[in-house]
Amino acid sequence: MIPVNEPLLGPQESEYLLECVRTGWISSAGRFIDEFEQKWASYCGRKYGIAVSVSFQSLPGYRFGTAALNIDTGIVAGPSGQPGATSLANPNGQGTVWLITPTTRYTSCPGSSASQGCVVGALVDPGLNVASISVPLVPPQTEFGDRINQLDLNVTKTIRMGRTTVQPKIDFFNLLNQSSVYAVRTLNHGTAAYNQPSSILVGRVFQLGAIVKF
Repeated sequence: MIPVNEPLLGPQESEYLLECVRTGWISSAGRFIDEFEQKWASYCGRKYGIAVSVSFQSLPGYRFGTAALNIDTGIVAGPSGQPGATSLANPNGQGTVWLITPTTRYTSCPGSSASQGCVVGALVDPGLNVASISVPLVPPQTEFGDRINQLDLNVTKTIRMGRTTVQPKIDFFNLLNQSSVYAVRTLNHGTAAYNQPSSILVGRVFQLGAIVKF
């Protein structure tokens, strides 16, 4: 058992908490912030300053393919706990597929001979007795979009006029202007829309604003 660290709350913490309640300042203003800024400015030898906040996230790409079943682990199960027809035909994480029908024919083959496995113009599956079937071309759960690297930047300046505080600010989102693809139109190989991006990370944007407290 790992014990939980007990908070150290004493008389001083209680006094500071009551002061926040009495003065009505619980964030962004109050005498403690003024004291901190004055001492920091004195330490740095500067009279004025700005606040800069930076956020950077680097996430693995989104997985392409189906996520049709109960959990994201590749388990296939029907209502009774056994694999159902839909589950078997569309395993979790299924990616690139080749949709074939009873009339689908080979358009290119290595060597174009039966000994090589196929002949140009021959039916892909002469015995197919259903309308269509999706043939997986890659292992499930192995196709991913681009890695998402996003840098956000916030710059603010606090201006105080008596009990009024004004904070003009500018925010930049996706400062690096990344265009990571995290969704595609289709994974049906051989179609015009195969692997065409359908969703990308929003490009660089910025906003201007101000926070006024009084």
